[in-house]
Order: sequence, then C-alpha cells, then structure tokens
Amino acid sequence: MPIINTDAPNAAAELEEYENFIATSPHGHMLQSIHWQKVKNNWHADYVYLRDETGKICAALTLLSVANDEYSLMYSRGPVCDFSDVDLVMRLLEEAKPAIKARNPYLLRLEPEHPFDQELVEKYRALGFQFRSSEEDDYKPFSNGVYTMIRWINGKTEDEVFADFSSRFRGKIRKSYKSGISSKIYSANDADYQWALETFHQLVKTSLDRKGAITRPIEYFDRMVRAFPGGKIIITSDEEGTPLSGCLLVNYNNKSHYVYAGSTTEKRNLYPATQTNWEAIKDAIADGMTHYDMGSVKMHNEGCPLFKFKRDLCGKEGMVQWIGALDLVFEESRYRAFLPEDIRETDKVTLVKDF
Repeated sequence: MPIINTDAPNAAAELEEYENFIATSPHGHMLQSIHWQKVKNNWHADYVYLRDETGKICAALTLLSVANDEYSLMYSRGPVCDFSDVDLVMRLLEEAKPAIKARNPYLLRLEPEHPFDQELVEKYRALGFQFRSSEEDDYKPFSNGVYTMIRWINGKTEDEVFADFSSRFRGKIRKSYKSGISSKIYSANDADYQWALETFHQLVKTSLDRKGAITRPIEYFDRMVRAFPGGKIIITSDEEGTPLSGCLLVNYNNKSHYVYAGSTTEKRNLYPATQTNWEAIKDAIADGMTHYDMGSVKMHNEGCPLFKFKRDLCGKEGMVQWIGALDLVFEESRYRAFLPEDIRETDKVTLVKDF
C-alpha cells in the first residue's frame, strides 16, 4: 500500500521501514519523520511512499494536516527524494491523492530542502503549480525561510571546526570558559531533566518577552525532546549556577537542528550564548552529524544582531538558499487569507487543475 494505514495489523512494521528510510535518506528531514507528529499532536499525519523495482522504498512524503471548518491546511517539509526528479515527485503526489482528497485542503504546501534552482522552479510552474521562490522579497510568505545558516562539519574534528572560526570569534569562545561559565547537556532520561526543561522554557520566555512575542507551552518542548532519540537541551550557567543561555537540539539523520534557543540579558559580555552553540556543535561532531543547522535568516541582513551571530558561527559559506515553497492551491479565498496581508489581495494565484 502506498499510503500507510496506521490502524492496520502490520502498521508497526510498515512504519518502522518508512522511518528507517527517512532517517537514512540523503533527503531525509526531522519534519518528515513519523516522530514529528508526536510533537504536532493536534495535526493528522498521512504517510505516503513509493517502492523501486527491487521492492525498497525510494521516495516518501509525510503530510501533516489540521482542519479549519470544512477545509484543512496540509504541509510537508518534503518530499524525501530528489526534488529535481520531477517525474518521481509527480508519481508520489499521484499516490498521495486519496489522502489529500480525504483531508479536503485549501492548500498543500511542500517546502523541500533542495538548493535553489530557477530552471527547476519553472518546470514545476509549467505543470500548473504555484511556486514561491527567489522573487519573494520577504520571508513571511514561507512557512520556513528560504535562507538557512549552516555550520558544515563533514567529518571534521573539534580542533578543525574551531580553527574555521575567525580569531575574534575564537576569542569569544575562550573568554566564556575562562570567565567560569559552563554548559551541560540534558536528555529526557536524566534525573535533572525536568529542571533543565523548566529552565529552558523560562529562558525562551525571557527572550520572547523582550520581542513582545509569546512562547510555546512547556509541553511542546517536552514532546520534542522525548519524540526524537537525538533530542536534548543545553543549559549554560555562570559560576553561581544562574542559567544564562540554553538551546533545544535534535540530532536526526545527518543534521543537528538548533531548533529553539533563549537567553537572559545578564553577563552577555561573557558570551554565554556563544558557548551554548559551541557545545552544541561539539555534540553534533560527537554524534557524527555532517552539519549544524541554525535555522532561517533574512538574506544578508547585516543590521540584525542575530544574523551576524549566526554568520560568525557558520561562516560566510554557511548561508544556503533553498528552492522555496511548492503550493498546491485548491481554494483561492482561504489561500489568500493564509497569505501575509501585504500580498493577500494582489498576488497571482494558480489553482491546481485535474487533481
């Protein structure tokens, strides 16, 4: 069966095979894992796949959907296959049709982590799809930004990665340790995990309060750490044990995901957040990850301290541009309401035909 029936007697074995494919594919992503639905537990998950001539899974698509009246929003950080193989992607979408129709979406958005390729964008547009890509001036039309900062590891040792930093940034890392600041990594099975979870949640809340934003509930972070075997929290504290900085990591497939972070404004001159990230990178190296993903950034936003911080950690070669969002639009009015206000009325919308 191309769509896994999670209620079937053999579902456990089928899901295990599916997850093994996601977790080892060069195109795999934590948001395509079956574990992600444990985090987004108010969304429904459909798992679609194709097999090659040898009987092995060769392509997969995890679709998450959340209902909104009679329509739903569907999203995928996939597909898990070579996105430049248009025929394979179209076969996968064809297999997914029953699941898509059953959810009655106004939008199915695919955001694969595939490098930007204008020729490929035009191929999908020629098939009648809406494709948001490099012509977008803002990150807001995307669910995940098209620009990401990555520290490439690719088998390097700690010393080799450390040497890649600028001398100024290496000095900041050294100063953080000389000042007495220290970090500790916590997993869900640790005796003091609950303290780390509560401390991290407060650090995130403190950071978002400064921006006037609202943090996610603590249960969300807890689900994320517990859902993935590679989930963990890092807390960085001063000599007195006062928490100053923290982050939530998920090591999955070959990538260490720096998913959430938070900090106080205390002792910033001692660079606690810098140490937090260096400890996270060391953890990624120890776990055999090939890269450390710091998440989305606005393109070359030199005036943004967060952009400059991520660039210091990832280097000038660390910014990657992804291809964008392939939007399968089924209902125009709800899709327009979904878009940011500044493009809601003027944007050209291409509806999916014959689907």
